[in-house]
Amino acid sequence: MSKILITGASGFIGENLLEDLLLKQHIVINIDNNPPRNTFHKQFWHNVNINNYTKFKQVISDFNPDYIIHLAARTDLEGRILDDYSANINGVENLMQIVKTLPNPIANRYLKCNPLPPNTIAITAPTA
Repeated sequence: MSKILITGASGFIGENLLEDLLLKQHIVINIDNNPPRNTFHKQFWHNVNINNYTKFKQVISDFNPDYIIHLAARTDLEGRILDDYSANINGVENLMQIVKTLPNPIANRYLKCNPLPPNTIAITAPTA
């Protein structure tokens, strides 16, 4: 049984992933600024904007996950300026900085990210 933190688990993919991990008896939390649609999942939800470094770090540090699955992102095309997608940039930067501070060596080594736009590189390598 692992402790797994999912960002963006109130979205479609995250909600289904959270449900699967719960069925497999993992300890799971959801960091999202939107509440989950499934009312049972609200007990695992932490209302956190990943752009808020201090609050984001506190929740992650308190949970001390074995694994982090990062799904939080703005996915629409309605934004007018780059800052409209700050969670996709600053939120990921915050997560990368926070992961470096975690005492758990597994969480320090692997970070799964959601698909990135073309011509970008996903970070899935050890941070040692």
